[in-house]
Amino acid sequence: VILLTGARHKSHTEFDLHQGEALRAGVSMDIISSIPRDEDFSLAKVKSNLVPILANDREKAIAFFAAELLESCGVSDSTYNCTKESVGGEDSVLVEITSIVGYYTHAAYTLNVFKIPSVINS
Repeated sequence: VILLTGARHKSHTEFDLHQGEALRAGVSMDIISSIPRDEDFSLAKVKSNLVPILANDREKAIAFFAAELLESCGVSDSTYNCTKESVGGEDSVLVEITSIVGYYTHAAYTLNVFKIPSVINS
């Protein structure tokens, strides 16, 4: 969810910092590389490039939920209900996803406005 947020908001610093964290958490480089970035980011590209290679319905639903939220500033009833079902009916998980997107959107904006460079690629 954090990588999707960084990718959507063209925050290379946010993406680079969290790419390392994602790799340490067991996310494969194939998955990370399939995340559309910058002008290429769209719900359609997340759906076609990222979602098919995710391991299970829970991961797919969470990625789709986050991408739809990032693209449209909301989610459809269908996406909400599908994701809720995929996470065991827990509204708290949807709140967490939404909060993560919001928090890291704020972080991306701050990094972008103040042109904070990535120490990873410096």
